[in-house]
Amino acid sequence: MLIVLLVMLWGWFYWGWHQEQQAVATLQPVYQRNGSLAPALQEWLGAPGFVLDRVDALTLGDHADSRDLAALASFSRLETLDVSGTRMADLRPLARLTKLRNLNLARTSVTDLNPLAGLGNLEQLDCSQSPVTEFAPLSGLMSLRHLKLPKESVTEAQADALRRLLPNCRIDRK
Repeated sequence: MLIVLLVMLWGWFYWGWHQEQQAVATLQPVYQRNGSLAPALQEWLGAPGFVLDRVDALTLGDHADSRDLAALASFSRLETLDVSGTRMADLRPLARLTKLRNLNLARTSVTDLNPLAGLGNLEQLDCSQSPVTEFAPLSGLMSLRHLKLPKESVTEAQADALRRLLPNCRIDRK
């Protein structure tokens, strides 16, 4: 009986893992073919066996833009999002990603961090080499443990003021 249960459990785990890997593998060629994430996600979401609530980390390619973020609102378990080097500018769709813990906005066009103010689980945020200059929306994020600021647009005095607001956060200017 125990052997049968273990075999069934292994089969269920393997089938779920296999389906997830198959869905992940299908995104790359779809994304490259369409040139934008939004249509790629629409096609990918229709893939057999794909379950949105299993995706907890996502890295977008350098061709993604702000339109593509709207498609991410359905990823309810997303904890890590890397949009570095993309044409992202509008973060409003991210306001719904309340489980987000790690966000990489390095080398993007993002200037407004207000949509992130309600992301209470956010632990790491990379804004290096981005045109962000106003970090007040982050002052209430007590879970934030590591923040990378753009060295080009943030002075050391501004970084020190932010360190006083977020005493448990390591703040670097990069």
